[in-house]
Amino acid sequence: RSCAGLGTADVMPEPTGYSAAQVTLHWAIVALIGVQLLVNDSMQQGFADRMNGIPSSNGWAVLHIALGIGVLGLAALRLGLRLTRGAPPPPSDNPALVAWAGMLAHLALYLLMFAMPLTGIVAWFGHSEIAADLHEMGRFLLVILIGLHVLGALAEHFIFGQNTLLRVFRTEANLPRKAAVSRKHRRP
Repeated sequence: RSCAGLGTADVMPEPTGYSAAQVTLHWAIVALIGVQLLVNDSMQQGFADRMNGIPSSNGWAVLHIALGIGVLGLAALRLGLRLTRGAPPPPSDNPALVAWAGMLAHLALYLLMFAMPLTGIVAWFGHSEIAADLHEMGRFLLVILIGLHVLGALAEHFIFGQNTLLRVFRTEANLPRKAAVSRKHRRP
């Protein structure tokens, strides 16, 4: 089975949708990253205080650290599920460039779900400006990738007429049984 660019195995057929655990992990990570982005300014102030030897009682910084570690743990679970259960393949009638861009975006998002918490941990606990700079650059990349991911999902749904967007809102068991039909194959 293909894991949409994240490894292959020939044990079972590819799933047609995501499991309840995969959907739940997706949205839990989305929520945690959303909070992370909201408390970023407080975290930056807390880190600056820490680097300047000023004791910080910045609760937002502590929340940022805790949620970052949570993202790392949930991302590990999510990747484990993806590698063992698989992920549904992209629609076969999407243009090759769209499938390739989707695979690259997912790979980059997975890399950042691990790199961001790890650089943050090294920055905070290791007092590392270099790790903090990498973490900050990762934040900009993450925001861009999230935007592209959302736009890509909307384009697949509304422009290419695929049901891929539904897969992150419904579990495999609750997806329509009928396969998505692209607009170019719909009857008038």
